[in-house]
Amino acid sequence: MRRPSSLRFCRGHAWLASACALAVIGCTHQTRPAPALPQTSVKVSAHVAPGTPRYEEGEDEISNRPSPLEFPAPAYPPVAIALGLRRVEVNAKVIVDTAGRVSEVRIAAAPDPTTHPSVFDEAVREALLRWRYIPLTFRRFVEVKDGQGNVVDSRLLSSENKPFSLDYNFVFEVRDGKPVVGAR
Repeated sequence: MRRPSSLRFCRGHAWLASACALAVIGCTHQTRPAPALPQTSVKVSAHVAPGTPRYEEGEDEISNRPSPLEFPAPAYPPVAIALGLRRVEVNAKVIVDTAGRVSEVRIAAAPDPTTHPSVFDEAVREALLRWRYIPLTFRRFVEVKDGQGNVVDSRLLSSENKPFSLDYNFVFEVRDGKPVVGAR
């Protein structure tokens, strides 16, 4: 006896539905990458090392305070967690060009390489090279006077961006089994 065509059609759809369900289940059980280590957002504070030359504003000049616009924190190096180091400090100087980009990072020499592996220095260097600043700008103005010699306005005479450097201290620690990066 011949089966009705609608029954064959239903069995065909049932097979297709089963295959689709298995495909969807297979997609949900893919291996997922290990979660990234939590990164600390670091409140940075720059300082100028003693003896560092400074720009002086002229009498008719003003300048802005350069501040970072983009400043991703250094990541705690995953390979360093197993080393069990209590605390590692990295002192770095950033050299910022006239456009506000970090052009160079100078890392202070570590006192003892066994307690201060170079992976920490590289983490700081990698992060600082991505920093961007508001450029340091010196503006010179000229006074506009009225017929009696009273200053009634001022006009921009010149504007010049200048390179600068700042120093930062970063502290890497493992607290309660978790990597932490801070600034001092």
